[in-house]
Amino acid sequence: GAVDHETHGLVFNCSPEQWFFAPACRHNHSACVPVMTTSGYFFDRMAQLATFHNLPFALRSLKMEDFLRVAPQSMLFYWWTPSAIFPELQPKRVL
Repeated sequence: GAVDHETHGLVFNCSPEQWFFAPACRHNHSACVPVMTTSGYFFDRMAQLATFHNLPFALRSLKMEDFLRVAPQSMLFYWWTPSAIFPELQPKRVL
């Protein structure tokens, strides 16, 4: 969901750890699939897709240096092509 922030207007209602839990798993976080992005890229669209399609996503956006360290783990992540950043992972397009 979103909350009305007095300074920034409508913002994502994230956990204290900065995760956005889609409605499909909002009340059972252990059922969520972690999905990462960096610098907010595609975050709003992933939240909308997760909500509309009832996908159990837990979304988080990280600073680039943290993203590059964490994203290669077994999780979904947003990235763009062409890119030579993750060649060993051979990322696949899923959405």
